[in-house]
Amino acid sequence: MATLYLYAVTYLSISSITHKYLIVGHTQNEGDSVHSVIEKQKTRLLKAGSIYSPQQWVTVIQSEKKTGKPFRVHELNYQHFIDFKKLTSNMGNNFNKNILGQKVVWKDVKVLKVSKEHPDRLFYKTSYEEKDFGEIIVMNKTRNAKRKSCDLELSKLYTEPPGISKEKKKDLIHLCESKLIPENYHYFFENLKVSNSCVAEVNDENSD
Repeated sequence: MATLYLYAVTYLSISSITHKYLIVGHTQNEGDSVHSVIEKQKTRLLKAGSIYSPQQWVTVIQSEKKTGKPFRVHELNYQHFIDFKKLTSNMGNNFNKNILGQKVVWKDVKVLKVSKEHPDRLFYKTSYEEKDFGEIIVMNKTRNAKRKSCDLELSKLYTEPPGISKEKKKDLIHLCESKLIPENYHYFFENLKVSNSCVAEVNDENSD
């Protein structure tokens, strides 16, 4: 997230970004009520029957609200995902020590700020009462000079749809063959890609 903020103030027409972290039990936002409505609708629908494919969730969410405008669902595919890990490694490697050499404990950060004036730095507070920001220089001088000589690019995370493990695919096909998944959905599961990089989930009881 911090890397994305730095990228935004460097390459977009954004002068600064200030992120204030919510405190559990002391905040309320619109997202809470949205999630509650979706959860209730999901529970009702699952009592009436099963949901078999991801596409069904789009219809479920769009039909949640009984009054007012329906929820808009933005559907994503593999081409929408960005490799921020690669962006982070290209941008800098210091996210854990401030300019005083002190370790930064990220779980204690309450306010994070970045600015176009200092695109190589993160400013933070560990308390809302603090007047001054702590400061982290993300990039060293060599990396900063290199970055100025060539713009950073947002690389795609995937070049093709990601797959599932062979074991997972086998289990899903078994459910289809056993008629536990209706025939109308077999095509979706039969055409799921298998990836050798995916590791099957291990049951906790069997892993002991």
